[in-house]
Order: sequence, then structure tokens, then C-alpha cells
Amino acid sequence: GIMVDKIAEIISNRIIAVNGQGEDKEIYTYGLQILLNTLLSIGVVLLIGSAANELWGTVIFLFCYCSLRLFAGGLHVDTNNKCMSIFVGGYILVLCILKCVDITLKIDVIAILVLFNICILMWAPVDVPNNSIPTPKKRIMKKRAFFISLIITSVIFALLYNRYDIGKWAFAGVSWYFFILTAGKIKNIIYIRRHNNEKSHRKNL
Repeated sequence: GIMVDKIAEIISNRIIAVNGQGEDKEIYTYGLQILLNTLLSIGVVLLIGSAANELWGTVIFLFCYCSLRLFAGGLHVDTNNKCMSIFVGGYILVLCILKCVDITLKIDVIAILVLFNICILMWAPVDVPNNSIPTPKKRIMKKRAFFISLIITSVIFALLYNRYDIGKWAFAGVSWYFFILTAGKIKNIIYIRRHNNEKSHRKNL
């Protein structure tokens, strides 16, 4: 929000005062806005989790979600406020679902985890089409994302097999991230198709 933007502006001004690189101010401000919004979002989610007596489950959820998001990308929106709203709103939705649903090692859970790993292998990293990640870096990110997803999946299998309650939070973190990954992929497909149609239309004119 406005407060985060002001704090980012103050910090970037101080950085520039030290290094004298005024031309990089927008980069510093943008990076700080993302960092501060991310920390604020995580803080809000931890507070909600603590109030709901699900602090450790929330920590597991955040670890699974954030470690995958870091290397595999996902849905990108045009403002930090929207990003924060989706993140916090998604957590609240997960919290409500887990209060009502019992997650055990059944065929549907196994199918979701297998499908998730296949999608990571095929799609990751999902970036922004008009600001694409260089191909060599994409290969590295894909390998890391798939490696992390396999480890998390193995841990979820072990936790749910041994009926540890914390396993449902790990599964929830992966499931919510799966939704964000899929939404990002669909958004990119729509963007590329629209861009190609506009390009084709301009050629015809």
C-alpha cells in the first residue's frame, strides 16, 4: 500500500545518498516494494495462523509455497497490493478448507501430487512473457524447481503415510502453489495469443 511505497522511497533515497547512483532509483524502489510487500504478506499470514492456533502448520505451508514460487514462478499481477491480496486470501481459503477436510494418503491426493510434479517439469519457470528469463537461467531454475518439488512430495508422502497432522499443511502449500502455477500459465497463454492476434491484425492492415 501507500505506507510500503513511502518506506521503499525513503530507503532507496538513502541508498542513492550513499552510492550516488541516482539513475538506479526506480530499480531500488521497485525491488524494495516487492521485498517489503512479501515480508508484510508473510507477517500477516503468520499472525492469522498464530491466532488460529496453526502457527507450525502455517510455517510449513509458507516453506513449501515460497520455496517453489522462488524457482518455478507462477501468476504475476500488475500491482503489489493485488499480489498481497491473492497470497493472504489464498492462505485464509486454505485455512478454512483444512478445518473442514481431512487430508489422508488416498488416490486423489497421490494423483494431485503426481500431476503437480509433471506440470513443474513441463512448465517451470512460469515468467512474464514481455520480460522473459534468459534460456540458460530457465534451465537452471527448472532443475531446481523440479528437485524441490520431488523432495517436498516425498516428505508429504512420508508425513501422510505416518498420519502426521502437519502433512496436510505441506500438501496445502503445494496445492495452493499448483493453483498459482496453473493460473500463471493460463494467463501467459492468453497474453501470447492476444499479442499474436494483434500482430497478425497489424500485418493485414
